[in-house]
Parts: sequence; structure tokens; C-alpha cells
Amino acid sequence: MNNQELTNLARIYGLAFANHTTWKNVVKNDDRRLKVLTHLFHMINKVANHYGDIFVVKHEGKDIGYISLIDEKDAKFSLLQLIISGALGEGIRFLLSLKPREMIVFLKFELSLKKAYKNISIKDKTIHLLNAGIDPKFKGMGYMSYAFRRLDSVYNDYDEMFLETSESINEIIYKKIGYDVVHRQNSIVYMKHKVRRN
Repeated sequence: MNNQELTNLARIYGLAFANHTTWKNVVKNDDRRLKVLTHLFHMINKVANHYGDIFVVKHEGKDIGYISLIDEKDAKFSLLQLIISGALGEGIRFLLSLKPREMIVFLKFELSLKKAYKNISIKDKTIHLLNAGIDPKFKGMGYMSYAFRRLDSVYNDYDEMFLETSESINEIIYKKIGYDVVHRQNSIVYMKHKVRRN
């Protein structure tokens, strides 16, 4: 994806995640939350664009949603990865967009994610679903379900897909498309989906 496409992706992810409970807790102000999320998703997806895959969901030729994935072994988001993928600037913009209280809440959230990973067995061939989101105008119309069903054939050389979600409605949706809960910690649910059908 080029930078303009990544900017549109970041905007749509920002809209898709703006009403998530976790992000409402991190950034209380609606307008600021959208700006913060746009910076965050631009950074994350510059890395995904370089090291992983971004699936585009379209309606009448227009990008309306995305699914971003990365091989679990590459899902480190190290300083070197940020530099190589050109995401360092967005990472800095994201961090500078947070107020001190928001930074603390965000860091606590990130630390709880990393702590939980220690309790989850991850196979060598695991694809990590980083983000999935759709423009809210198209939510509930089946576009994302269709896109998710296609992922199994694309990643059939992997053993499993892994994701985390903090929204209870997402847990229900992911269960419907074959994901199982493997761990819960605080408000985060960790889920896996078997891909290889050997």
C-alpha cells in the first residue's frame, strides 16, 4: 500500500475503533481519540504493510474495511522494525498525541497484553491478526465475515490464527467464524482459530 492508502486505512480503523471500551478508557475526548487512533493505526499498519499482509474489503470499488495480519515471529514492533518500515514518525506522533494520564493507561494496557502472552501457547506457524475494522456505515452487512472466511485459504500453510479483543460483541462474532477462547485476562479475550486442516 502507498502512503495515501495507509492514511485512508488509518482513518477507517480509527473510526472502527473509536467507540471501543478500551480506547474510550485511554482517551476520554471523542475528537482526540480519533486523532490518537489514526496515528496508532498508521504506525501499526506501516509495519504490517512491510512485514505482513493487509487485506482490503471493498464496496463498489471503494476501500471500506481492512484486516491486518503478521506472522507471529514478526509481531515484535521493535524500534528497528519501525525504522525499516517507515513507521517511526507515526509512532512518535502517536506518543506525542497522548496526554500523560492517557500514556499511563495505554502503557498499562500494553503491559497486560505482553503479560498475558506468556500464558498462551503459540505454535511456530501462527499468523497474528493485528486489526480488523470496517467503516461504521458498512458494519453488519456481512463484508467482514466474507473476508474472514477467505483467510483460511490464504493462510493454509499456517497452523493457527491468533487475536485478542476487548469487546464482548467481537468475541461473539469471532466465535461464529471459528475462533475459540484460549485465555482471558482483565477485559481482554485471547482467541485462536485452527487454519491447517490436516
